[in-house]
Amino acid sequence: MLERGLEPRDAARVYDRIGSKLAMGEPFEGRAKALAASWIEPQAGQRVLEVGVGTGAFLGQVSQLEGVRAVGLDVSAEMLRLTRARAPRALLVRGSATDPPLARASFDWLYVGYTLDLFPLARIVPALVELRELLAPEGRAVICSLSPGRSALERGLMSLWQGIHRVLGPAAVGGCRPLELGGLLEAAGFQVLRSEHVGQLGTPSSVVLAAPGSAP
Repeated sequence: MLERGLEPRDAARVYDRIGSKLAMGEPFEGRAKALAASWIEPQAGQRVLEVGVGTGAFLGQVSQLEGVRAVGLDVSAEMLRLTRARAPRALLVRGSATDPPLARASFDWLYVGYTLDLFPLARIVPALVELRELLAPEGRAVICSLSPGRSALERGLMSLWQGIHRVLGPAAVGGCRPLELGGLLEAAGFQVLRSEHVGQLGTPSSVVLAAPGSAP
């Protein structure tokens, strides 16, 4: 896995600039996001946290569920603005997963879609530890990111993507690069319950369901 990534301040600048154009990634990530959302089944009285809100599609749906409290965390003011338009009932908080300004053990569901792969590698496990501590003991996390790929097409595309990441820098690809999610989650004290590979137009993604385990 590539070590370089975007620090929170840099990520905020990049995604403030990208804005609504982020939705152009849906033809490559939409299936994985849909699968992830289908695994999240909040009940009335439960709280759902999304880290990295994008343009607000997920929170727009969850915030309409009766009795469910939806919360979004993002470093980008522009992404929070876009999300507010689609999810006016959600609580939106500006901040980073590396130091989330939220109460411990206060969420039943955590969703992180294509956000961890922006972080420098050294910050991913510490960020996951912080996020694990936000979950209630019986809570669940659903996380998706780019993955190394299985087919020759997927591996070739990810090799090209990582080459751009190395040569032009993380900002040139929005910070994203493939991760081995299972190992990172386990290193942060999560128990992986389910993991699926999703390919779309040659783009490989992993979708993982995990539970908070013991501290690493």
